[in-house]
Amino acid sequence: MPPPVLTVCLDSRRIPDTETPAKLNSVVILQAAAPESNEPSWLRRGHVPALDGLRGLSILLVLLGHGTLSHNFPFSDSSGALHRLSAVGVDMFFVISGFLITLLLLRERDRQGGISLKGFYWRRALRILPAYVAYLAFLFITTRLDLVALQLRDWLGALTYTVNFMPGAAWEVGHLWSLSVEEHFYLAWPLVFMLLGNRCSFLLAAALVIAGPFIRLGLWSWEHNLVDVDYCTPARMDTIASGCCLAFLAMRSSFRQKLGIFADGRGVLAVAGFILVANILLQGRGRPEVMLLKTCNAVGFAAVVWLGASAGGSLIGCFLNCRLLVALGTLSYSLYLWQQPFLDPHQSRWFASWPWNLLCVFAAALACHWLVERPFLKLKGGRIPKVLKSRRLCVFQTEKSSSFNDLA
Repeated sequence: MPPPVLTVCLDSRRIPDTETPAKLNSVVILQAAAPESNEPSWLRRGHVPALDGLRGLSILLVLLGHGTLSHNFPFSDSSGALHRLSAVGVDMFFVISGFLITLLLLRERDRQGGISLKGFYWRRALRILPAYVAYLAFLFITTRLDLVALQLRDWLGALTYTVNFMPGAAWEVGHLWSLSVEEHFYLAWPLVFMLLGNRCSFLLAAALVIAGPFIRLGLWSWEHNLVDVDYCTPARMDTIASGCCLAFLAMRSSFRQKLGIFADGRGVLAVAGFILVANILLQGRGRPEVMLLKTCNAVGFAAVVWLGASAGGSLIGCFLNCRLLVALGTLSYSLYLWQQPFLDPHQSRWFASWPWNLLCVFAAALACHWLVERPFLKLKGGRIPKVLKSRRLCVFQTEKSSSFNDLA
């Protein structure tokens, strides 16, 4: 065990994702262990390489998968292979969320010896709710204008994050099922993490990965007409839990040493091949598909996240950190929210026809990001409500403001 070292943490208020100089408020002395020789620099603090690029790839898969259903799409998708890419993109989003949220919680506990639930939920609310409310306000206006037809059950599902338990939701809110799954994870996981500690939390996440196929099989065999195993939270937790497990394992030197030999282009190609083969062989196979496809995607994408973050200046690393993918990753939340009204297979108007619908998606997402998301994200680097203030949170907030992808 390397000897402990003293580090100085500047409690500043820097605006996330900007070059605004920090304003120094106080200095806090922390005692931490010296980093191990094979420990990546991003593990304990700061930006995690490739995550924004992987988000960019994920949203591209979602847009392509949903875009194939829209009017005038240039390629035939009679087999449905392109449409299924949207589900693959969502699986990657789930793994990234599990990994990043768990890594941030581990960082906080490592530095401060505890978890601030108030601080966590405050940051989640600032990240998720403003853009979500803006989208629901748009749906409310278009519903009043008789441009969109939403039933009471659709509104209840959207307002309570339970769309994923309501089969047959309207198209305009149907994609909110994945946000519902993630919201349930955000609500429960920090509390579980705080109460159980690192070891038991890791064991629980691993148990969810193992139990996931059997949970899906049970729901599919028993009540598949009542809930959809592709969407309901219990059947999808193993995907997010795979990312959680990766964050725990990344903290272990022995894990990093064993996987270090695969952290190159060959490793990424091997994992990508595994995901592709699994989707080809398991698609349409009934029970094997229900049980194993999501788990294979989850494990494969967990490997992709680790390999991408470890790629450094390699060709894969440069690709995942290119400006285009990073920009798409930054816009991914708004793009996901606003895609549905324009990639509507039931519409043939110009704004729902290819390629104008894609331009409308990007225009709406850019407006939402700059007018809604960013102003509220700035609050993460500034003052927080008095009810949420604590000395421990103050230090944690400084570390959190160092990178936009840490604010995911």
